Amino acid sequence: MSMLSRIPKRLARRLNGGNDPNVRHRARNMLEAFQQIGTEEGVRGYFKGLHAQIMKTVLSAALVLMIKEKVASRTWSVMMALQKYLVASESKMKTVSLPASAVAPIGVVGIAPASKSSTVQMRHWK
Repeated sequence: MSMLSRIPKRLARRLNGGNDPNVRHRARNMLEAFQQIGTEEGVRGYFKGLHAQIMKTVLSAALVLMIKEKVASRTWSVMMALQKYLVASESKMKTVSLPASAVAPIGVVGIAPASKSSTVQMRHWK
């Protein structure tokens, strides 16, 4: 065997700890990983880190809820201010009567007044 074909095997042995009994053997698949955890750490090993994961989940959920509430309250404030502005500006509008002939081009695009003889009411700013 040439020296180049031995390098990957040596590297694999070094990564897996070689023959040293103090170095953990690297599992090749999930079944080996579960067996290794069960024999080395027992049942508690399966739940190692669960406390930290639960804390992370609770904190991220609390943060998302807080942001949602802030956005909802700001949106509600903007909607109420917009409603007040629109109600206030409604009183500043006046009604103007136009003859149906002035609105005739609108009928070309499919929006026609109720009757051609009636006048059309339009609102304009003062």
